[in-house]
Amino acid sequence: MGTNAEALKIRVAVPEEADAISGLAIGSKKNWNYTPEQILVFRGELTLSPEDLVSSHAHVYFDDRVTWMWTDDELPRLDGKTGLDPI
Repeated sequence: MGTNAEALKIRVAVPEEADAISGLAIGSKKNWNYTPEQILVFRGELTLSPEDLVSSHAHVYFDDRVTWMWTDDELPRLDGKTGLDPI
């Protein structure tokens, strides 16, 4: 994610993206070499419903597809530094 605010493509996540965002979140965890058993534990926490996206005020960063997701309490800074992992 660059530092040019004009180049950032950020929008509110739509409920229909819940499955795709959940899949990206789970896939991101897999990149950290967690065991399959650990991924099963995380799956419940990382699986979002359409209602979750609405109630958490979720946003996404995207280029040709959604590549980052966060909620209002995790907003990224324009300098590109966040406590979030890209998904």
